[in-house]
Amino acid sequence: MNIDQIVDWEIFRSILMQAYKNKTRKGGRPEIDVIVMFKTLIIQKMYNLYWVPEIRNKPL
Repeated sequence: MNIDQIVDWEIFRSILMQAYKNKTRKGGRPEIDVIVMFKTLIIQKMYNLYWVPEIRNKPL
């Protein structure tokens, strides 16, 4: 069973859209859907994942 079959993610959209204010029209990279960002945060929390920017910049 897929989690998308259990959870109706769309009920969170209006709340997330209020919190996400990056609505620039200047061009550039397209915005990431708020539901995708929300799912990413949930996965990070479930699996204890985090992003450490200083690791990315260190030489191997």
